[in-house]
Amino acid sequence: MVFPVGGQQLFVGEGDFSLTRSLFEHHSLPKDAIISCFSEDLTEEAAENAEYLSSAGISVITGVDATCLEKHPDISRHTFDYIIFNFPHTGHKMKIQLCRTLLRNFLCSASSLLTAQGQVWVTLCAGQGGTAGEVAPRAWSDSWQLTAQAAAAGLLLRRLEPFRPELYPGYRPTGNRGRQSRTFHTGRGVIHVLVRGAPLPLDRLADRLDAGGRALLLDGAPLPLAQYWLRRLPPADDSLAALIVSRLTSAAAAVRRRLLVRHEGRLFRAEDAVFESAGDDSVYHPPAYQLDMSFWLDGGAAADESFSWARLRRALRAVLGEVLVSLSRLDEYTQPDSGRRACTVRLQYQDLSSPLSYEAARRLHVQVLPDILSHALGVQPR
Repeated sequence: MVFPVGGQQLFVGEGDFSLTRSLFEHHSLPKDAIISCFSEDLTEEAAENAEYLSSAGISVITGVDATCLEKHPDISRHTFDYIIFNFPHTGHKMKIQLCRTLLRNFLCSASSLLTAQGQVWVTLCAGQGGTAGEVAPRAWSDSWQLTAQAAAAGLLLRRLEPFRPELYPGYRPTGNRGRQSRTFHTGRGVIHVLVRGAPLPLDRLADRLDAGGRALLLDGAPLPLAQYWLRRLPPADDSLAALIVSRLTSAAAAVRRRLLVRHEGRLFRAEDAVFESAGDDSVYHPPAYQLDMSFWLDGGAAADESFSWARLRRALRAVLGEVLVSLSRLDEYTQPDSGRRACTVRLQYQDLSSPLSYEAARRLHVQVLPDILSHALGVQPR
C-alpha cells in the first residue's frame, strides 16, 4: 500500500472516481475523506462510482477547481493532513507551460490548507516531474519542473514513490474531459511527496558578513563548496573530514559516489556538495537556477588591490553558504580611457534545505546581492 491510510484527506482532480473507489474497496480510504473532481458533467461510469462512494458515507464534491481550493465554500473550512492529486492534466497536448502553471497554482492553493505537518502528494506520468529520481528521466526543459513549482508554493520534495497501477483493481485512467477513449500511461508513474519548508531569509543575508563572514574573506585560498562546509565540521570528525578533503583534492579520485559524512543529523555527499537530511527530513532534487551578474570596479591600481576573484568568491561563500553551487567568470573588460574594469560572472543557486523559487533567486540576485557586494568589495552593479 502506497497511499496514506489515516488523517484528514482531500483528493482533487479525480477523473471517474475509479481510483478512490479501488482504494476504498481494496485498501483503506478514511470515511471522512473528501473526494472531488473538476467536472460537474459526469460520465455514466463517473456518476456510478461517485454514487457508490457517497452511499458508503464518503463526501464527493464535483466542480472543484484544484487551483482555487481556498475559495471553495466547503473545502476551505477544513485543513488537511494529505492533499492528493493523481495525474493532473490540462486537457491539452504538447502545451507543457500550461501543465507547469496548473501544477504551480495547485500547489500554491493546496499549501494554504495543510496542517502543520501536512503533505501534498502529486502523481505524475514517467518523466514529467523532471527529477533525477525518475525511472525514465527527461531533460529538465522537457518536464513539468515539479520542484521549481513546489518551491514557488513554499514546498519541498520529501520523498518519491513508484505508482503501481496493479495495486488498484478497477482503476482506469481518464484522458481529456474524463473520456476513457483518451487515456494515458500510468506505468512507471511517480508519486511525489511534498512538505512545507521555511524560505531562505533574503533580508538577513547581509548579517552573515557582520557575524564573522568578513574573516572568511581573508582566510586563505578560495575553497570549493564541499571543502568549505567540511571545514565547519566539529573537531571529532577531523579524521573523516581529512579523508574526504584528500579524496576531493586527489586527481586520481574518479569515483566518489558513496563518500558521505554525517553532521548535525544530516548526510553530506562530498563529491558534489549535496546535503541530504537523514531519516524523515530528507529533501530531494532541489531546483537550481543560473543567473548572470555584471559590475564595475572603481578603476586604477587601488581597485586592483581591493578586488580579486578570490575575495569575490569568499564574499559570496560567506553570504550564501550552501546556496551558492558555483561561480564562473564569463567576461572581463577594461575601458582604455578610464581604466575601469567591467566584470561578468555566472552564479548557480540551489537551496538544499529551504524552498527556493526562481522569483526568490531572482530577487536575491538582483536586489540583495549587489548591495552586499558593493558594501563588502566596493564594486558597482551595472
